[in-house]
Amino acid sequence: MRIICLGDSLTAGLGLKQGTLWTDLLEQESQNSYCNCGIPGDTTGGMLARFDRDVVHNDGKLVILMGGGNDFIMGASVETVQSNIMALVHQTYFCRKVPVIGIPMEFDLESLRSDWKDFADFKKVNEKMCRYREWIYRFSKTFHTDILDFQKAFAGVRKYGYESYFSDGVHPNEKGNRLMADLILGLGM
Repeated sequence: MRIICLGDSLTAGLGLKQGTLWTDLLEQESQNSYCNCGIPGDTTGGMLARFDRDVVHNDGKLVILMGGGNDFIMGASVETVQSNIMALVHQTYFCRKVPVIGIPMEFDLESLRSDWKDFADFKKVNEKMCRYREWIYRFSKTFHTDILDFQKAFAGVRKYGYESYFSDGVHPNEKGNRLMADLILGLGM
């Protein structure tokens, strides 16, 4: 099966070499093919803007939708991200594809680069990410979408050194991408 992955830098694998991204690992270790449509810095509004190009005109049958972090970094409300994700899910259903919502992991406040710390209040960003996660569970129950809870998976490794899963406190490194791939493989995708 071909799976489309629509998202931001967490999907794109910012800073990683080819073959180490979670989508690359999945392609190597599963029977599925993955179309990585991640754009670093993108927002859920940007994902909506390119939905026609990246999803409608792509032959994948399953669509992993993951975004929101950049929206929150830029000060967007949780409700704005919820609205955009809801639209993405319904548009996915409309074009007869199956949506799966990826829940982004919280950022590692301890290992953030200093320029990131100056750019946004990541404590507030993480609070919004947690509220967004709670909403995704309610939304998915109502609209019958599967969830990839990367936030929960990353929370489960905090005791092993959360910072060792990130390159800069924001973006998962090779070890973090391995964790992401393992979550999906464990679900049989």
